[in-house]
Amino acid sequence: MVSSFGWGEEMSDPGAPKGVAAWVMTVSYLPLLAWGPLLGWVTVAYWHRRRRAG
Repeated sequence: MVSSFGWGEEMSDPGAPKGVAAWVMTVSYLPLLAWGPLLGWVTVAYWHRRRRAG
């Protein structure tokens, strides 16, 4: 499952975290991945609101 996030080669390293630590590391990147789309959504919403206000 972790390899589907693009961590396959990195996680095969002997010093890489395993088990729960690997999941925590992967989940910690979710806010970083969501930042771009969320910023775009908020920017468009702000633009619509300002456009309606005149």
